[in-house]
Amino acid sequence: MECESALKRVLLISYWFPPVGGTWVMRAQKLAKYLPRYGWEPVILCARNPHETVKRMDMSLFDELPTSLLVYRARSPEPLFMLDTAKRFARRAIPAGTVRGRRALDALDWRLDRWYDRFSRRLVPDPTAAWMPWAGRLGRRIITRHRPAAILSTAPPYSNHIVAMRLKRESGLPWIADWRDLWTLDRRYSKTGRLRRREEVLERSVLKEADAVTGILDEINASHIGLAGAENPEKFHTIPHGFDPDDFHEPPLDPAPGKWNISYAGTFTQEIRPGVFLDGVRHAVDADARLAEKLRVNFIGSPNPELAWAVAERKLEPWVAFTGFLPHRRATRTMMGSDLLLLVLGDVPRGEMVVSNKIFEYLASRRPILALVSEGAAAEVIRATGAGLVVSPPDPAAVAAAITAAFHGKGAARCRVDASKLDEYDRSLHARKFAEILDGLTGRET
Repeated sequence: MECESALKRVLLISYWFPPVGGTWVMRAQKLAKYLPRYGWEPVILCARNPHETVKRMDMSLFDELPTSLLVYRARSPEPLFMLDTAKRFARRAIPAGTVRGRRALDALDWRLDRWYDRFSRRLVPDPTAAWMPWAGRLGRRIITRHRPAAILSTAPPYSNHIVAMRLKRESGLPWIADWRDLWTLDRRYSKTGRLRRREEVLERSVLKEADAVTGILDEINASHIGLAGAENPEKFHTIPHGFDPDDFHEPPLDPAPGKWNISYAGTFTQEIRPGVFLDGVRHAVDADARLAEKLRVNFIGSPNPELAWAVAERKLEPWVAFTGFLPHRRATRTMMGSDLLLLVLGDVPRGEMVVSNKIFEYLASRRPILALVSEGAAAEVIRATGAGLVVSPPDPAAVAAAITAAFHGKGAARCRVDASKLDEYDRSLHARKFAEILDGLTGRET
């Protein structure tokens, strides 16, 4: 490890940063932790009040960061804050104790959500666009004051790359654009017409103007090379998602002592739905009395009314527990203490490029994984590491059979992670790869 005086500074732009928790923040947080080991001192530019702060606060993430870390927080006028504020005022004004009141609140929530959806779809490049002027202004001050040798931005949200591109144009500093997901090529992207064309132009500009481009998958880099043109393919590098071994040194935490625990860490979305899994659980407990006596399914993540409704619809309340959002270390300890870990990824277009960060933390927990995924990158990782059972395409009968087999010590329960294949997912080694790219861009000797 080099002495502090030898460290070069890099401006790290990430809209999300602790105390915001969740998987979205992990790439930036771990880079802030490990880059100094390889000669680079990050200066963080993030949002002061990202909307996720309301839902996911994890102060423990600061514990592993250097006390000398410089963190600058730019103002972020959040449309979602306006939405939540309007809903809070409505709940105070409309009595929910009557059927009429509940219906009025439901109708108002629906109208407000539709307004936000229409409004956010017109923001370029995404709903975090409002922070870009403030981030740009603060970024210029950081460059003037701390004189970083390079810029590194990680996305999504893609506003991070737009801020970084503008700062690069003004300062001439070398810039790494890191992609954890696709943008206009993403399976969920739905903008059309002029908005789509404008964002495609921005995306190509980011890919062309960045001095180096990193992506979590070879397939993402291949898509970007095709979009930007292949005149400089050597600037594209693959650095996957991963895990931090330090997060798995504490003892496991049994989420429900005396029970056989299946745990799912994360949230469900319009693309990633729990229905097939829950139907499988219903079949399994109906067919196996011993499993019905011992089973507990733990959903670790922010409250989700749709998930609670789906559980109630299938009358699975006796077997399901909702923990709410947990600090990262507690979540990893719960994974380590579970009997089976559930991975669900939507069966969607371009599903071969869907790979969740939670896969790698599941691997680090060394517990068997039941993966309900499309064929593609996620399934390949599970099979290559011997970490669990892939059910693809998922259907309730196959899910029930997999759960029952795992409970009785067969199938996924017999899977053991091949530890020799985990090194490539170590976040400290990923930080070294970023440092090597930064060294190459700045002419720094390693």
